[in-house]
Amino acid sequence: MEQINENYKDDDEIDLGELTKVLWHRKWFILIFVILTSLLASIFISQVPNVYQSSVLIMFKKATQSADPLQSLISGSITAADNTETELELIKSRRFAGEIVDSLALDKQPEFNIIFPENTSMTIDEFNKLRRKTTIDNVLSNISVQQKSGTDLISISYQSTNPKLAAQIANEVGSTFVTFKEQLMAGKQKAGSKLIVDKIKSVQQSLDKAEFKIVEYQNEHDFIDIQTAIAFSNTKLVKMHAQKQVLDSEIEQSNILKSHIIKSKNNVDALLAIPMLAKSDIVNSGKDEIKAQQKIFDKIKLRYGKKHPKYIEANRLLNDAKSNLLSEITKQVHQIDKQLQFYQDNLVFVEKEIDENTLRLRQLGVIEFDYQKLKREFDAYLTLYEALVKKQNESDLMQDLSNTSNIILVETAEENSSPVKPKRKLMLVLAVLGSFMVSVLIVFIEVMLGDKVIQFRRMALKFKTKVIGTVPKIKMKKSLKNDVLTHLDRAKHAGFIEAIRSIRTNILLDKVRSKQKVIAITSINPNDGKSSLSIQLADCFSELEDVVLIDADLRFPSIAKALGEDKDRPGLTNLIAKSHTLEQSIIKQEQYKFDVIASGNVPKNPLVFLSNPRLQGIITYLKSHYERVILECPPIMSVSDAYVISKHVDSVYLVVDAEKTDTNMLGNVLEELQQANVIVGGILINKVKESNNYYSTKYYSRQNIEPSKVKVA
Repeated sequence: MEQINENYKDDDEIDLGELTKVLWHRKWFILIFVILTSLLASIFISQVPNVYQSSVLIMFKKATQSADPLQSLISGSITAADNTETELELIKSRRFAGEIVDSLALDKQPEFNIIFPENTSMTIDEFNKLRRKTTIDNVLSNISVQQKSGTDLISISYQSTNPKLAAQIANEVGSTFVTFKEQLMAGKQKAGSKLIVDKIKSVQQSLDKAEFKIVEYQNEHDFIDIQTAIAFSNTKLVKMHAQKQVLDSEIEQSNILKSHIIKSKNNVDALLAIPMLAKSDIVNSGKDEIKAQQKIFDKIKLRYGKKHPKYIEANRLLNDAKSNLLSEITKQVHQIDKQLQFYQDNLVFVEKEIDENTLRLRQLGVIEFDYQKLKREFDAYLTLYEALVKKQNESDLMQDLSNTSNIILVETAEENSSPVKPKRKLMLVLAVLGSFMVSVLIVFIEVMLGDKVIQFRRMALKFKTKVIGTVPKIKMKKSLKNDVLTHLDRAKHAGFIEAIRSIRTNILLDKVRSKQKVIAITSINPNDGKSSLSIQLADCFSELEDVVLIDADLRFPSIAKALGEDKDRPGLTNLIAKSHTLEQSIIKQEQYKFDVIASGNVPKNPLVFLSNPRLQGIITYLKSHYERVILECPPIMSVSDAYVISKHVDSVYLVVDAEKTDTNMLGNVLEELQQANVIVGGILINKVKESNNYYSTKYYSRQNIEPSKVKVA
């Protein structure tokens, strides 16, 4: 086992070389995916309309401190750059966009026109307001403002599918912005500012009162965060329910155990059949004492009569042992009663805690409702206060802006004949690259999540073994699905035959495995294909060596029937029972070069036969007369026969059905074999679909093979 482990690294890294091969295998899928995706992208890109952009250039003059009252009030807190950014934000305001829309009557332009909806209760005025609002939104979304780095120059651009309209709107934005500051501040700015200040004071008072109510309510009900309090109560209630569930389970199990004990009463054998009593060391010691006294009594019975002192003494000791065992069982029963009472007392306490927590949670629900009410009132005042403060700042800024005009229109917009977007070539290149990356990702995900062979290889490495070979799935009629494979068509199933030869080569070329002459072949579950692979490997090895195949599945033997022999003919069980000789038990057939030993008569207790020391002697004898001994064993998950046989062989090969076996199941089986110190020679993956491309019949179909059917294993 240690020699085999040296050949592997203890890691589960992905085999990038194998992934590259799979990627190359899926090259046509990747190519077609890229072509189709690029074609769809090119169609979509061709439908995207051209967008033209026109820009105006304006300059901000340096504002002196006397010309900017806001800066004079807050020394050093607002720079010229800050003031410029604030002024530029005005261009993105709805009022400014509304000026542009009204000036150019854009809501009447075809580009912005919307159709009056039919079957609606909307009036003409309401529709006009909706159309104006939609046009304003459209204009705002297409205006962009950019400051030239290190200068006082600002570029204002507008994008449109109509180059003439783009230049027209850009020029209107520039000219309107020059006079917009003065228009904004028209009216009673000072009166408006005073009204806002008075309103802010009133809202501030209401905000303070709402905050005081929240703090007072928190102190009254003793909580800081209501959600945390509710979450804590919920968590505690969940834990108590889980504890109650555990106690209910323990009480139920104790009651069931108690009912079994009551039914058994003084029947010692029936009581000993109860798992809890059977696991007791003291009870087991009493059982051993009874067995010992019974053994002594049985010997004395053969030599002395019932009235003989030794007979009477032995009988008394046997009865005392039974009495002691019954007494010990009675103590165990009393212990169960005490344990049951303990669980019941705990259950009463837990139920009381659950009731208290449930009541507290209901109270918190009522508290939360009132608390949220107070919080909503506070949030409403806070939102109003922030809005008023913002309005006051805007009012002050508008008043400052009305005092001076520091904007000069430097350059007007011209109609641009070259579209700025879409960049079709770049979009197409990105589409091609993106589709390629997506197709590769799809293949990688398919390999990582769908290719079981790679997952099995990683799991095998984790347990210091490896996949010796993979066998492709053969399509068969539904009625023959579970039959053992013996007759194959060399032309049709060349890939299958080559897979078996590859397994043989992998074993013979391995320094450790080639020396393991006695091997067992088992599987995880029934119908995984171990019988078929056993016959095929035996036939394949027989081309180079003297081979004997033993059917060690004494429960459901299949080798003899598959080879057309009588299923009850002498075999392994007859050799172990010494009822037949080796010559009488060996099967020789003309079409096969290897010898076969069938299972023989099916015994009532196969495990007893396999545990017989004669099995080791038979295997040792066969090992000296054959170059390779192959034993087919029952499935590892069904019975423990394979574990017993593994003690007599050099290694065990595990057949895995790729269709119905998952990685976790394989890992569990390998872990059990490792804990049982079973040497796993390797894993044979059966029924691998051709889509995995491990074996393909295309290569072999090019060879000039006679299409006549021949028997192969």
